[in-house]
Amino acid sequence: MVELPTSKTENVLMERIVFGWWNTSLSPVGIERADEAHKIIAGDIVKWLINDLNVDCLALGEITADNLSFLREYSNNKSFSSYDGTLKDGKLQFDTGVIYNSERLSIADEQSVTSIHAGRKLKVANRIDFISAPDAVVFHIFVSHWPSRGQDENILSRETVAERLNDQVKAIYEKSPNPSIILLGDYNDDPFDKSLSWHLPATRDRQLAIRKRLFYNPFWRQLGESEPHSFSNIKKSGAGSYFYRSGTMTQWHTFDQILFSSAFLGGSDWHLKEDETVILGTEYLIELVKNAAVHFDHLPILSVIERKINLK
Repeated sequence: MVELPTSKTENVLMERIVFGWWNTSLSPVGIERADEAHKIIAGDIVKWLINDLNVDCLALGEITADNLSFLREYSNNKSFSSYDGTLKDGKLQFDTGVIYNSERLSIADEQSVTSIHAGRKLKVANRIDFISAPDAVVFHIFVSHWPSRGQDENILSRETVAERLNDQVKAIYEKSPNPSIILLGDYNDDPFDKSLSWHLPATRDRQLAIRKRLFYNPFWRQLGESEPHSFSNIKKSGAGSYFYRSGTMTQWHTFDQILFSSAFLGGSDWHLKEDETVILGTEYLIELVKNAAVHFDHLPILSVIERKINLK
């Protein structure tokens, strides 16, 4: 029998599932560029996330199938399996995958979702339907790495992809009135950009998310400097999840996010534990993404869901 991660408050036992996302920067667009030193650094971070921070479902971006296999093996945890989403479809290359705790989550179904717009094929997401143990809840997980910035055409691409992802979500709602859906990835847009806030759509308003069945985006709280400035606190801190050295008005963006359907806001046994939705801006990681000598430019992010187990 699997021992579930729990915490106890008075007569209530809380079971937790930790979700994480990290754009590893190892292999942009599925093209291998990482040398052995970069792979070891990434391996140490993934190992830390899985074995020390107890992440149960870690989605990864900018990887190849070989990167995914290396990172899973490097984590040195036999309880974990991997889902390889690095599909190649013509010129289109997916570059995402998932390392997950197979003692707690099993894959019921999976598919790579694409969209065609004006003759151009676009990556929408890798969809993985996980079944949790022991309560057999289905979690519909969509892992995305949307088109990068730099061209006006890519802005429209992200908005189109957001609408196609919304179509996928609507199809799930047609079969289930209150599904448990989690979106996570690198959207190359901040929470306030139109792709996420209008075309998907996702909101920072929990009550509106419940009433209108919108996605709730807890990463609105992660905009701006993570540490308030004062005379006694002048430490350097991050101001987002992605560091862009050549930024004009800001070098930081919150492109990496995890979004939740309203089922996690009181509509099911599983609840978002919002105070543990974080960008992992440790001093080491911030120095790493600011270091021009290495390729890393994204910080890992985490979110936690929990459910109550009543003790007799």
